[in-house]
Amino acid sequence: MAHKPKYARYTIRRDTFGWSVIDVLTGLVACQDTVTLTGLSAEDADDLADSLSWLARRDEERRDGHG
Repeated sequence: MAHKPKYARYTIRRDTFGWSVIDVLTGLVACQDTVTLTGLSAEDADDLADSLSWLARRDEERRDGHG
């Protein structure tokens, strides 16, 4: 994704086999369904982190009554 938000719930970090998507609130590796998001290419990890951050922001706005 081209535009980076000021706040992102997910970020990426280098791991032994590539890149991991990290939940910045917990510090843990993110999971999608039953798959841990590790060992990814930098591009895939970045795209997934952006998408998950967007979804988290959308869900938060809905809970707060803004969406």
